[in-house]
Amino acid sequence: MAARAAYIGGCTGTSNVEAGQRFGIPVFGTLAHSFVMAHKDEEESFRHFNQLFPDNTVLLVDTYDTMAAIEKIIEAGLRPQAVRLDSGNLLDLSQKVRHRLDEVGLRSTRIFATSDLDEFVIADLLARGAQVDSFGVGTSLATSKDAPALSGVYK
Repeated sequence: MAARAAYIGGCTGTSNVEAGQRFGIPVFGTLAHSFVMAHKDEEESFRHFNQLFPDNTVLLVDTYDTMAAIEKIIEAGLRPQAVRLDSGNLLDLSQKVRHRLDEVGLRSTRIFATSDLDEFVIADLLARGAQVDSFGVGTSLATSKDAPALSGVYK
């Protein structure tokens, strides 16, 4: 129901496939850590995901080392529509990633950020110069601050 309420409230879609099917909400998703880890290495996972979704390749780059993953994308000659930052210092990483992508002519590759974001964190990131084109908000959208959730990622 949270996905439905968020969509009614103005969110453009959900990552919840069941909610998408049940309520007719557009479903969006990106490469998952588990997808990366199911492959021989990151580059292989990036290539495979790009083959599966050539028109909407959003690569998760923080499974192991964000900047090393960016280099693998560049070396592989991939041109993803976006890269997703999901951990670490989002301000610093977004600036470094944007700079590196621009250096090699990937100016149209967008930077998408997630990681326990809310309106205050997003406003702070933007005010401090984060190079993020779009944000994914989940936990803070659907979970009350006075009934918190455990924040964790299994890699």
